[in-house]
Amino acid sequence: MRKILPIFFLIAGLLLVVGAGAYLWHLALPIPKADTSTPPEQVAGVKRMQLLTGPEAIASINQLHGKDFPLTGGQVAVYGENSLTLWVSETADEAAAKALTNQMAATIAQGNSPFTDEGELAVGGFSIHALSGLGQVHYYWQSRNLVVWVAADEALASQSLHELMTFYK
Repeated sequence: MRKILPIFFLIAGLLLVVGAGAYLWHLALPIPKADTSTPPEQVAGVKRMQLLTGPEAIASINQLHGKDFPLTGGQVAVYGENSLTLWVSETADEAAAKALTNQMAATIAQGNSPFTDEGELAVGGFSIHALSGLGQVHYYWQSRNLVVWVAADEALASQSLHELMTFYK
């Protein structure tokens, strides 16, 4: 019995060390993020009907603004019968996305746009810019290296904002 006890403690100690190491290694693994390379198939219960990605989306975003932005990627998605439109502009890094978001806010604040600034909201860690205009409710915000803009019919606006903030977190 005396010979078995040290072997038991040695094995138990090894198991504790290996188990603790495996647990700590698991905690250090990055948390996988949702694949945001393609917008959701459906937002606020409305099915996606059109999708532009990559260079085609970048060209569409630049054409809409009448100038070229330093984008590395993009998405333009139309849901339903134009009841909801999503624009996602991808930049090189978070600083570029923040600068682009600030530039849009400053341009809109000048008053030479079809949008009325409805204020800024702090929601879920995001600074959401709320606008009205062109018959819809508009929200835009920065998430990581992305600038997300959604235009939605009033009945879909709140739900689409919630879903897209979660998707592009």
